[in-house]
Amino acid sequence: MTSPARELMARITDAKTSLEVIFTGVSGGKRHFIDIYRRDFIELYDAVLQAMLDDLRAFEQDAASAERLRRTVSREADSIDFINELARRCGDAAFASMLENSIADAFNAGGLITRLNASRELNGGDAFAIAHAGRLCAGCGLVSAYIELLRQHNAPGADTILPRLNPEIDRVMAAKPALVGGGAVDYFLRLAETGDPFAGHRAYRYRDGEFNAVDLNYIRPADSFFGYLGVRQNFEDHYSGFARGEHNVPLLVSSLPGLGKTHFSIAYALRHPKITLILPEPEDLEQGLERLLDKLAMRKDRKFVVFFDDIEPDKIDWYYFRTHVGGSVALSPNICVTAASNYEFPANISSRGLGINFPMFDELRCMEMIEEFLKVLGLKKPRETLVMSMAADYVEQFGQHKYEELSPRTLMRYLDAYRHDRAKRKFMLDASAGDVVVKPDPQAFYVFYVKLMKAIHGPDIVNVLQEEKLKKDLGVI
Repeated sequence: MTSPARELMARITDAKTSLEVIFTGVSGGKRHFIDIYRRDFIELYDAVLQAMLDDLRAFEQDAASAERLRRTVSREADSIDFINELARRCGDAAFASMLENSIADAFNAGGLITRLNASRELNGGDAFAIAHAGRLCAGCGLVSAYIELLRQHNAPGADTILPRLNPEIDRVMAAKPALVGGGAVDYFLRLAETGDPFAGHRAYRYRDGEFNAVDLNYIRPADSFFGYLGVRQNFEDHYSGFARGEHNVPLLVSSLPGLGKTHFSIAYALRHPKITLILPEPEDLEQGLERLLDKLAMRKDRKFVVFFDDIEPDKIDWYYFRTHVGGSVALSPNICVTAASNYEFPANISSRGLGINFPMFDELRCMEMIEEFLKVLGLKKPRETLVMSMAADYVEQFGQHKYEELSPRTLMRYLDAYRHDRAKRKFMLDASAGDVVVKPDPQAFYVFYVKLMKAIHGPDIVNVLQEEKLKKDLGVI
């Protein structure tokens, strides 16, 4: 083997060793990659290093194998295939930056960043890890060196033929790492902050093991809700306590559709700057729950509310929830789980958290919302007749099919329209000052919610509720 190839193999082996020290652990007698945010990228880079080693061994036997730059020399994926995938995976980012951010993720996961924040004095294990990080970053040029070696030994005229190598790899590899040297401690503290995958946004959709930022501008701020004062206070108290580090008790929210459980859960979580909201799929409550929680537990510098919306409790295998939330596995204190459903939660689940149930939306709660809205609008003591007139007008518009349901959700739309319609406001003021003031029809709310409950719970639900009310009146329950 030529001296340059031998030297390159030694450097690749050193880099691979450092990568394994930083990014792998042992479980069940087998080494595995720790589940950091950029694990897929690190697994790919490890595959690139191994493929380069394998192909350099082939190069040792036959220098003509350098032709893999312009043609496939095996049915198996080779180093060029893996390098092309690395270029694709990096996208617009520089390889060196992705590698350094991955190292910061791993150090966050192992608690090294927390220890550095507490004390700048390195213990032996942390100094060992940072030394390997420096060696790994120093090897950022290995892919470029490998490509250059193949180019030097390629067949004459190869440059005139379309090669297999993705030309983007040169750009991706051009940037050099900033790390290496005496300022490693301060550098990693800065990197842990700027390279934090959750630093740029407040909310993330979690799907297929990946976190993707999501825009929730359509969610009203918490101080833009009206009515349901007790429910709103429960949300505020719960998330405030979690943000202060006082608890991470699960929040279990149940109500009929349209009453506000989704909006309240999101808005009151995002009200606290320390909280990052994670929106998984309902099926992640099952087998995917452990992996999701492990990913978030690693970032001890952040607090996460994991919000599962539209849960159908009778279709969920709650084993994983019972195990990891109040069960045999302690839930990391930086994570709070919230689940919302149109149905009640099973007793063995509801006993593990704080339950919030929305009272039925009727004409009284409708007027309560309107009264609070008018106070925010500037009326210190809204006339009762004005409140009743607006509620009656809202119900009438529902009857005219301008709204699909009687609920806080559609009432907020009505109030938004009222706020911006000066003629409407004058008309309602005049109507409320007349000799006869129309009141909202309680029957309209009753008929709508009976129909809604039958649609959700089946036609027998009314008989069940009537039986429960009778038992309660008789003192049986």
